[in-house]
Amino acid sequence: FSTLAASLHGGYRVVPQWKLAASAALSTRAPHVNELLTDGIHHGTGTYEVGNIYLKPEQALNLSLQSQYTSLNNVFSLDVTLYRNSIKNFIYQQPRPDEPVLTIRGAFPRIEYRATDALLQGMDITASLQPHKHLSLTSKYALLHVRNQTTGDWLIGMPSDRFSNELTYQL
Repeated sequence: FSTLAASLHGGYRVVPQWKLAASAALSTRAPHVNELLTDGIHHGTGTYEVGNIYLKPEQALNLSLQSQYTSLNNVFSLDVTLYRNSIKNFIYQQPRPDEPVLTIRGAFPRIEYRATDALLQGMDITASLQPHKHLSLTSKYALLHVRNQTTGDWLIGMPSDRFSNELTYQL
């Protein structure tokens, strides 16, 4: 397999405390040997995995927009990133629950490596507040929606939306 990668990035400072950035990237990823050739029990997951010798390299177009704001006194900052990744031949594991594989060790759920056209869209938000030089609060939110463009359904195995808070006191 041969792969290609290219990217274009640009930024603009609206005012000293506010920056905007955009990027576009093209990339390819060759299938891993396990995705191509595996045919057996995966002892770590307790599944029977079946590779696909006909998988082609993934081809991705990634677009993102970012806005960063930091207050003049550095007490507050906000970072918002929007992204859209279109991936042709996206390789994923498809469970086949109605086709268990019987072996001398028992029955194992069948997992097949497949490819589809996928669309990953999301947003990451990080807000930080530092009211005192030793105390800071950081909140993060990550939103991800992934669709199988071929079937029009959601893709499985993707991380769910996440929200976290962190309160830090430094001595």
